[in-house]
Amino acid sequence: MAFYANNNLCRVQRVIDSFCYASGAVINWNKSVGFWVSTTVNPLWCPQEGFQWIPHGKPVRYLGCQVGINLSSEDHIAPLLLAIRKKLLYWNAAKLSLAGRVVVANQVLLASMWYILSAWLCSRSAMSQVQRLTRKFLWGSKDGSYVRAKVSWKVIIAPKDEGGLGLIDPLLQCKAFLGKFIIRGL
Repeated sequence: MAFYANNNLCRVQRVIDSFCYASGAVINWNKSVGFWVSTTVNPLWCPQEGFQWIPHGKPVRYLGCQVGINLSSEDHIAPLLLAIRKKLLYWNAAKLSLAGRVVVANQVLLASMWYILSAWLCSRSAMSQVQRLTRKFLWGSKDGSYVRAKVSWKVIIAPKDEGGLGLIDPLLQCKAFLGKFIIRGL
């Protein structure tokens, strides 16, 4: 469980107790963290042993996403880029055709970021880094060095029936996930 608190910790405790009583759930305080929203000193209140307050600017992993207060976009995207780079190390060793590389990019490399994008807005710089890594993988860069693209990015992301390679555009997918927020809100 993660929650954000400001000053009224007695109310937070009552809400948590009410939730536990109504649902029959028991909170595992060893896996729970709190984000102190106020700029004053972190509270001494600790509901149970193992609970911890997360300071401003420090990320914590929650349900696979980096969350926190006053986090830079680099803090959010760093674990994702690391995961993509690890997958690239494995898949670069495989001798794949261009079509095979597109399938791997769609199903393995980019699929790892869809969950995160469904919960968090990604910056343009982060998206350009993902595009750069994907482009280098498609054109066979083994060590991450520059490789000249054979076709433009527009052709890479165009559907196959329109003469493209059929790669899912990360930026367009990010915008599609943002549309889900509107649907959920309605």
